[in-house]
Amino acid sequence: MIDPNLVTRLLADEAVSERVKLDDYLLLAAGVRRLGMLTYPAEFPDAAAIGQEIDARFASRYYRGTDPELGSGANLLNRLRHLFLRAMRSPVAYKTMLLQEVVTAVLRQSATYRAHRQWASALGLRTLEAEVRPSIRELFLYRDAAVGSRLSSLMELRERIREEARAVFRPGMPALFFVYPEERSEEYVQAMGELLGYPDCCVQAYVRSRRKGEGELPQATAEAGEPLAYFVRDFVPCRPSCPAAAAVGRLACEKLAQLDPRLPDRYLSLVRSHRDQAAGTAPRTPQGEG
Repeated sequence: MIDPNLVTRLLADEAVSERVKLDDYLLLAAGVRRLGMLTYPAEFPDAAAIGQEIDARFASRYYRGTDPELGSGANLLNRLRHLFLRAMRSPVAYKTMLLQEVVTAVLRQSATYRAHRQWASALGLRTLEAEVRPSIRELFLYRDAAVGSRLSSLMELRERIREEARAVFRPGMPALFFVYPEERSEEYVQAMGELLGYPDCCVQAYVRSRRKGEGELPQATAEAGEPLAYFVRDFVPCRPSCPAAAAVGRLACEKLAQLDPRLPDRYLSLVRSHRDQAAGTAPRTPQGEG
């Protein structure tokens, strides 16, 4: 059983969004989910400020070869290093490497990033980090080592799929083909859906929609659906009142109530916002796959 004081401190921590607190940390801690995932820095409350810092430091290093966080001596060495690397690499490869370095440096200095790692440790969760693009990272949360092993295998599969996509990509192809090619892999989608705790009927419906070339499941009537069927952000049930998905939502309410009596009401408010986003009746903010 989780220390109630720990739950209270997490709920009060402004460095973690309400969605991440409930969808990821607490549903994992309560045993409802085996794997959670957040996309950062997009899902950090101070994402805009972090983005501005990344832009400023990238521009300084790219155009002047200096980093405002470094002293003059370190900046001289940094400038010489980057002059050498810039000469040895293609423009795209150099920009990619530079952006990766800047993003990593900014995140390491971010109190918000550290808070997310610290909460994982406090709740007894393991972590795995992955890069989607140089400026977009994923933080996976899980408790069971077997889940981590399976997840690592899926990350390797995803990278192979992306390498194959890069090899055949040509100008004029849809951007999704290049950015998220794993979304067209039934093996990847089914395995990831299982780890994330999505009902099989919903995963199979999504696979069928991708097979037909559709971007997502139709949600025209989502606003009339069962809110608990939208039990985690960015999850789309096979139909708005899917019994299997709603059952996960009900279990989440029960388990959260055992952690703190305030949590079911907060969770119900959250899943209603998930449903509204799926129906297109609420503003959509940058999110990862729940």
